[in-house]
Amino acid sequence: MPEIIGKRFVESAIKRILFVEPQSGYSTGFNDTVRVETLGPEYLAGAVQDVAECRLVDLRTSRGDLHAAMGEFQPQLIALKCGYTTDVPVVADLARQLKQLDPDLPIVVGGHHISLSPQDLFIPEVDAIAYGEAEDIFPLLVKELGAGRDLSRVPYVYYRDADGTFQTTVVPHKIVNEVLHDAHEMNRRPLPLRELCDPYRDEYYFLYYPRPYSVETARGCRYRCSFCSVWQFHHGVYKVEGWQRTFDELQRIPNGAYVNIVDDLAIQVMPHEDYRESDAWKLAQELIRSGNKRRFWMQCRADNIVRNKELYTAWAEAGLDMVLIGLESDDPAELKRVNKGSRVNVNDESIDFLHSLKVKVWGAQIVFADWVAERFEHLMEYNKRLGIECPQFTIHTPLPGTVDWQKYKDQLITQDRRYFDFLHPVLPTALPIRDFIEHYVKLYRECHMSRHELMDMVRQGRVPLSGVIEFAKKFRNLTDPETYRSAIDLHEGSLGGQPA
Repeated sequence: MPEIIGKRFVESAIKRILFVEPQSGYSTGFNDTVRVETLGPEYLAGAVQDVAECRLVDLRTSRGDLHAAMGEFQPQLIALKCGYTTDVPVVADLARQLKQLDPDLPIVVGGHHISLSPQDLFIPEVDAIAYGEAEDIFPLLVKELGAGRDLSRVPYVYYRDADGTFQTTVVPHKIVNEVLHDAHEMNRRPLPLRELCDPYRDEYYFLYYPRPYSVETARGCRYRCSFCSVWQFHHGVYKVEGWQRTFDELQRIPNGAYVNIVDDLAIQVMPHEDYRESDAWKLAQELIRSGNKRRFWMQCRADNIVRNKELYTAWAEAGLDMVLIGLESDDPAELKRVNKGSRVNVNDESIDFLHSLKVKVWGAQIVFADWVAERFEHLMEYNKRLGIECPQFTIHTPLPGTVDWQKYKDQLITQDRRYFDFLHPVLPTALPIRDFIEHYVKLYRECHMSRHELMDMVRQGRVPLSGVIEFAKKFRNLTDPETYRSAIDLHEGSLGGQPA
């Protein structure tokens, strides 16, 4: 993103900004087992904290009270987040509620999904949509709104003009293949204003770990998986902040906390790069020297793990607890189908190696709508054989902004954003829908860690008993066929599978 203003902080008549984190549109699954602090609003608040007081209402928690915040804080601007496709109807409803409370209050929406599909919220209650990474444009947007001007001078926004028609200053972007290590753009970001989320931290959890923190060290992805919108959102650029900034940020987090590294591609070392010269290696060494007691979760590619085993050995010593690997499939043809650029044997080797380091594996795998019963059984055996502690089975869902969306959008049985949660097949299934759901539920029931294995981690002091008890309650939804009743209703009422 180009330099927009000479300094980040600008004067504005808007002095109170309320950020709103919506109740997730996910029906279960991710929302049940992981709830972490919302970094996007924290970064945006950090960009304007010198000119405006910022607060957050986290509607995912019991303490999130929108009406109370509106009355007590009297905000002059609402910033709504729409990060996931399923959040669209939730955010639209919130915007309508807020406009009823104060018709003159400007409402700005931002986030991953709405940047890729802004037309989903071209509604009268939304005044503007911020596109992409917004730390640079948000201060200017606040200034222009505070001056009572339209947003035609603010780059990378969609805004409603005087006639109520949405206009845009977003320019078309070319997908590039660019890797920026220690990018000045990442290092000059404001620090996240964690005070926004601190009032809610007691209600955050990451699987069986309470009160987690989130840290972002990199953005984008250099790979081109057809189901993923991350590389589209970042226009093919992968950028990493310097290790010293990451270390300093971690020092702001209590030692002993569980830390979710949110990067889609964490501690990535390029094939031509010596891992000993990488920021990932330098950060691990500094964490070890500092006596770090924090534990880390991160997302990594299997080929990066296999190529850089010494790096991951160092990270295991530094506090690495669990790695999400996008396995996607144990079938080479399916890996090719989604343009994963990886191999099954490499996936297997990476899992075995992480287990040798006592690092747990979160194995993300895709369940395709055209599967027959034997394919489900095969995947079940695969997970059991490799001992994947935290298997994740996401039903193949073509999301707006992805290659798969363009390929499959005419085959969708619904466009209703509520069903794009990876738990409802939105493409016609080869099996009768009730059989499909029965096999899907069985995957979670048979493959996840047993109660005995979870209690072993408690006895070893690796996780708290209270966290395991709460996790078991939430996870139960994934193994309950009634959780998927709406998926059955959707398919059986889909007029023979024709697009809705």
